[in-house]
Amino acid sequence: MEDPENYGPVSLTSGPGKIMEKIILGTIERHFENNAIIRHSQHGFTKGKSCLPNLISFYDKVTHLADEGKAVDVLFLDFSRAFDTVLHSILLDKLSSCGMSRFMVCWVKNWLKGRA
Repeated sequence: MEDPENYGPVSLTSGPGKIMEKIILGTIERHFENNAIIRHSQHGFTKGKSCLPNLISFYDKVTHLADEGKAVDVLFLDFSRAFDTVLHSILLDKLSSCGMSRFMVCWVKNWLKGRA
């Protein structure tokens, strides 16, 4: 039997569906950027920003505190499966409260239904 690790995931989304997702994603990103909803310090999942500068800044702060003899606790969270466990109603409410148009919120709602 072949090694299953040799195979990648298969996307069942149609070409037009993928194009529509990119258009909607771009609209959401522009809305968040234009309305300063995502902080400048956010690096992960932010277009054009690497996590490396954020990691270097974090490391610098931790070593500085340790050099001063202060206790440092670090908590790491993995959000890689966050959308699989978050209540979609809460996510949709947050998008609405951020000023997303009703059309966009409806599109996200339908997209989330398609993932279930």
